[in-house]
Amino acid sequence: MNNLIRINVVIVNRTYSLKIDRKDEEVIRKAVKQINEKITKYREVYSKNDEQDMLAMAILDFARKLNEEKEKKDDSLLLDQIKLLSIDLDEVIQQKNVL
Repeated sequence: MNNLIRINVVIVNRTYSLKIDRKDEEVIRKAVKQINEKITKYREVYSKNDEQDMLAMAILDFARKLNEEKEKKDDSLLLDQIKLLSIDLDEVIQQKNVL
């Protein structure tokens, strides 16, 4: 079954027509809202009207946050693996002490 739908989104006063999976609509609309809010914030802070500059700054901010989250996730996975290894080592040491 084809779950593709067509939606229109507006980013910085420009309309984009997208063909997406129906299940992704809410996530995409939320992303568009976040982009527009970020651009509005940058306009207020930097008093610029150049849409290209505002888009570039918003993209940079989102990419930075994405990379930070990825690093946190990678660190978390590594810590989980270290904890599991530590537990395994403790068990081996206890077995050796019992013998």
